[in-house]
Amino acid sequence: MLLTVISAAAVWWCASHGYTLYYGDAEAHLNIARRVLDSRTPGPEQLGTVWLPLPHVLMLPFVAREPWWRSGFAGAIPSAVAFVFAGAFLYAAARRLYASAAAALAAALLFALNPNMLYLQATPMSEAIFAAALAALLWSTVAFRDSQSLWAVLAAAAASNAASLTRYEGWFLIPFVALYILITARRKSHALLFAVLASLGPLAWLAHNQYYFSNALEFYNGPYSAGAIYQRQLAQNGFRYPGDHDWLAAAHYYFAASRWAGVMVPRTSPSVVRTIISSRVWST
Repeated sequence: MLLTVISAAAVWWCASHGYTLYYGDAEAHLNIARRVLDSRTPGPEQLGTVWLPLPHVLMLPFVAREPWWRSGFAGAIPSAVAFVFAGAFLYAAARRLYASAAAALAAALLFALNPNMLYLQATPMSEAIFAAALAALLWSTVAFRDSQSLWAVLAAAAASNAASLTRYEGWFLIPFVALYILITARRKSHALLFAVLASLGPLAWLAHNQYYFSNALEFYNGPYSAGAIYQRQLAQNGFRYPGDHDWLAAAHYYFAASRWAGVMVPRTSPSVVRTIISSRVWST
């Protein structure tokens, strides 16, 4: 109930200030979902290739309502619900880990009162949905460690697939979660079962790209991929990222950008934020 109140308050505040679609990606996510239902060629092909499909699929029941689509509320609903689930799963995992309701509440509130997360969960973005999948994955793996239950393995696989169909970081986590289950399992076959089931999400996305665009790696090397956008930027005399083919510099930029990302305030536009972060990174 507390998480619901916090979420609803943030959704209302962002909407009342006109921030729901302030970020360009939020509008793009919303329109992808709308095109699946309302376009010249509606259908699954409209999910595209680069952005993973789960956030858009979760918006489908809401984007058909014209006022909700135009205002962005249709995309805020799944994000807000996911925010509540993320906090609840985090609370449950922390309570099991620390055997303390107070510690669990503190962990949940550290997540729920983070200004960045409060904003993202009030918009049609994917971060809150990914956070819910991660929290569910954490809870289910901790539950498996204690119970050795097959159901916990299935829950972990379901959470992993949700993460993998939301953001590509979910793909990266699969082998590490499988290794954790292998280490903690009395029946080692549980790790193999998890790995097989958790791989279904990435395989489904590869199949989608192959079926609709004749290239399983369209999201990676297609014309709308991050790599292709970067190459077009370079062709237009854009600057070359200093971490290009330099892992040490890339790591430096990553952590510096993470450290300075907190400079964003509600009335600062995303382009200004990127400029501030870039200047701070250059200075370090």
